Amino acid sequence: MIRKREVKRLKEQAAETGESAEYIKMLEEENKEQDQKIIEAQEKIAQLQSAINSLEGALIQMDDEKRQIKFENENLKVSLSRKVDACENDVPDYIRDIILTTSKALNPKEVLFIITKLFPNRIEVLESAWKSADASEMFKEKKKVFDLLWKLVTEYWSALVNGKSDSDARNVFGNAAYSAKESERVENNKRARQLRTFKYKGQDIEMMKHLKIGIKPSTSETIRIHFEWDSKDKRIIIGHCGPHLDHK
Repeated sequence: MIRKREVKRLKEQAAETGESAEYIKMLEEENKEQDQKIIEAQEKIAQLQSAINSLEGALIQMDDEKRQIKFENENLKVSLSRKVDACENDVPDYIRDIILTTSKALNPKEVLFIITKLFPNRIEVLESAWKSADASEMFKEKKKVFDLLWKLVTEYWSALVNGKSDSDARNVFGNAAYSAKESERVENNKRARQLRTFKYKGQDIEMMKHLKIGIKPSTSETIRIHFEWDSKDKRIIIGHCGPHLDHK
């Protein structure tokens, strides 16, 4: 305020006397001060802009790090999920040995019951399979049924979960005990296909994959286990575990 009053006074004095030198000098000094303030303000703005740029750079880096952490977390979740799936419901050896010693006395339905209790997240037995198992109660090769179903929910299941194809996973059974599909005679017969079609999650699912023991037309000597792989839920779905289904 003092500077402004002084400038005003000199302006009025210069107007009265006609002498403007001192007034002009004062204006020049005033201009220099304003220029200095402008320079200081520009420097301050430059400092603030630099700080903003640094903050923006830090934010970008934080976003990149956040995305990297998220990516690594997702990969870790997938990895852990696979490891958990691969190990989930693993049965101690002594439990398996106890079952193996008694498997000769277990009928197919009892084997199914034990398998579903030991591996509830790996297998689902449809109502049609339970009913068909009743018809094979007198099947003689009980231990073979247990062996096949055990391999189905352990070695075969693990192979599929770990990304192997069915053609690779099937090797755990050997060629004689497993078929990935039915004969052309069956697949070309409407009724035969219907017999191998089961309701799962509200949809009709054809189950041509099957495990097999025996070839004679006898419920005591021959059994078929039809199933399908649910890749989404990572479960084996059994639709039939009983006598050989009609092929015509």
